[in-house]
Amino acid sequence: MARTDLRSPNGFTVSSAYAWAFERIFNSATILPAIGGFTNEAPGELALAAFRYDRSLYQAAERYYLAHKAELAALVPKTKGFDLEHARTIGNEVDFMTELLARVKLQVFSTEVGAHPTGVWPQPVEGMADFLRSRYGQGYGIITSGHDLFVLSTLAAWQAPLPAVMITDDDMRAVPLPVAEKTKPSKVVMETWISRAERKGIRLTLDDIVFGGDDLRTDEGLARSSGTWFVWYNPDGLPGDPGERGVEIRHIDELTEAFR
Repeated sequence: MARTDLRSPNGFTVSSAYAWAFERIFNSATILPAIGGFTNEAPGELALAAFRYDRSLYQAAERYYLAHKAELAALVPKTKGFDLEHARTIGNEVDFMTELLARVKLQVFSTEVGAHPTGVWPQPVEGMADFLRSRYGQGYGIITSGHDLFVLSTLAAWQAPLPAVMITDDDMRAVPLPVAEKTKPSKVVMETWISRAERKGIRLTLDDIVFGGDDLRTDEGLARSSGTWFVWYNPDGLPGDPGERGVEIRHIDELTEAFR
């Protein structure tokens, strides 16, 4: 939905924000490259990889938290994510590192989202804001490895309607399951979204859902594991297969045709 690959007013992308967070927390610029860099993973996947790479990184994370815990508190809604102090107290290393990584990354963007003299950041992908404001965008939902406050601030900057149902990484981090079972492409993510929709009185079958995304591993994988339809947003024409229940589009305007 958003061009987070383009630099923010202070020069950050999601990838460089994670690099900044890793360097701040672990006092090293080599950890993230050593675990393969950022390629669209959720915070839990990166934290788990870092912990497996070097378990002593937990001690560095704990030191960073103790020095900065006051400024980290307001970056995630109180009812979501992990309670950092509780995770630290019970020795839940990976969950603690996951939450800390998510919050330090969000520190980077806390003043970046919104209108600036150079324009709105992040920009919507071409056609997305108009689509969300159109009748076709009515009643849309969001599943994202992003975060509540970031998403809501972004939609406000675009003057776009809020989603009917949203599941973010802030929701999924605290689910008591292994990382691989609560991040895309696990069907648990879609099941959580459907369950929330039902609690809001929105009843859907899997055939009612068209899930869109730009990453075949995580997004097409989620659609396939869940049994929903899939729209692959592929503006650069990369090689790949959107699957038996999928279609490929190059521009958001093509979504209206895909929905038919």
